Amino acid sequence: MSSRLKGKNSTKNNNKKNKGNVSNIFEENFFSGIFVCIMFTIYPLFFHNKFFDIVSCKYEFLKIIIIIISVIEALCFSLYLMDRIMAKEKLIKKEKIRITPLYIFVFSWFAINLISALLSEYKDYVMDGAAGRSAGFKSVLCYFIIFIIVSKLYKDSDIAFYGFLISSVLISILGILNGMNIDPLGFFKGLDARQIIIYLSTLGNMDIYTLYFSLSIPLILMHYLKEKDIRKKILYLLGASINIIAITAGQCDMAYIIIVFSLFLVMIFNKEEESIVILLLPYFLSVLPIYMLAKANINADITRNVSKITYGYFKIYPVFIVLFLILLFINSKKKIYVNKLKKSAFIFLVSGLSLYFILLILFTFILKDVDLSGFSTFLRFNNEFGSYRGFIWKKVIEEYLSFNFIGKLIGIGPDTLYPYLMENCAEEMMQVTKTYYDNAHNELLQYLITTGILGLVSYVGLVFFVLKNGIKAWLENKNTKYIYLPSVILYLLLTFININQVVTTPLFIIMLAIVADKQVCE
Repeated sequence: MSSRLKGKNSTKNNNKKNKGNVSNIFEENFFSGIFVCIMFTIYPLFFHNKFFDIVSCKYEFLKIIIIIISVIEALCFSLYLMDRIMAKEKLIKKEKIRITPLYIFVFSWFAINLISALLSEYKDYVMDGAAGRSAGFKSVLCYFIIFIIVSKLYKDSDIAFYGFLISSVLISILGILNGMNIDPLGFFKGLDARQIIIYLSTLGNMDIYTLYFSLSIPLILMHYLKEKDIRKKILYLLGASINIIAITAGQCDMAYIIIVFSLFLVMIFNKEEESIVILLLPYFLSVLPIYMLAKANINADITRNVSKITYGYFKIYPVFIVLFLILLFINSKKKIYVNKLKKSAFIFLVSGLSLYFILLILFTFILKDVDLSGFSTFLRFNNEFGSYRGFIWKKVIEEYLSFNFIGKLIGIGPDTLYPYLMENCAEEMMQVTKTYYDNAHNELLQYLITTGILGLVSYVGLVFFVLKNGIKAWLENKNTKYIYLPSVILYLLLTFININQVVTTPLFIIMLAIVADKQVCE
């Protein structure tokens, strides 16, 4: 009798052992980790024909890697199902089929993009995109697959972060050299002076290059504060400092928004008891190099357009050094911890944004005749606002309101705004802006006109529930995925003035999925 029971128990143990070896290939597989490492490390650095196909080559790389990871995960899932059948277990557990709001919005977003693409009048453009940034339906499909795989299967690891850190430093060093008109890889050959000043590193356009650092700087700073090992801490300090220096090489005003917002978002979401001086140290170390970089740019043969903020920075940069030294002295008497400043950082951030919008309303509607000189492009909303973003935003809203009922629901098709504007607004665009726009330069407005109100609502709902889940996990201290929250939030804030494209958007989707942390499928 006992031997028979022992035999049954042995069989049961063997089944459990087999399940650990076979079924967990899907549930605990490492392929998603390899995928994230490749995307964080190789993808931003990947290039083919220098700047001539910097976007399209990344697009092809993305499609290939998505096909590979999809096939691998499909095979793993097949093994998982076969293992459950062999073990005579239920294929679907009841607790696994709970439908969450996030689950609904993710699949709704994909379905609406699919319907919009199928019904679009611009069949020649809708799949790969019409604006040269490869943001058509194929990219949406890639993002959908990325989100499902990463949110369900990826286990956050230091290896992926180290890859991201190394990649960002290499991009930064090349960007700094390009900013000084030094071209070690020969990327500038074949370009004229007008083109040279708008391309940097392995990311291309200076706006996209700058946007990349909205993901890298907050993430490195969060790891830097969290790290207790002094050698790793120094490594992260250098990485953060180099990234902060490099972001200014593009001479884009957005760089300073990222630098400042990174500081305050990291202060808000940091959980470590670390001195404020430690957090400010990378900023302090970058002050003089930024000044020298800007000076080198001015003295270069081919000069980039120096940001108005940088000109102001020239005059007050010694003040930053003095303030840091004063803070260092105060901190030596009584330590000021970053995690004690959450409320102050949040209030300062909200107050700063509120003040900006108050000034914007004031100079737009009340003091509209006051001369603001060069500051009018971001303190007064008109056609010239934000390098003519004011014009294109108003035009996109006007055109959307003119759509029929179906058009308002599903839009004109993913990334088909360019052919639409050329058909309907080309002459007016050229007359007002002296150029042709191919994007709304605001991701929400871009999604509104290309995928309609349903596409926009599903995307906003997806983001809302990811952030809700992420912030809840952060408050309850459930996991360390909150480390990605500052990067995700900062990137989202910048989408109000930026464009969706295949260079940085996939990296953002990965971070968004990491924050989601399985909520999409459970």
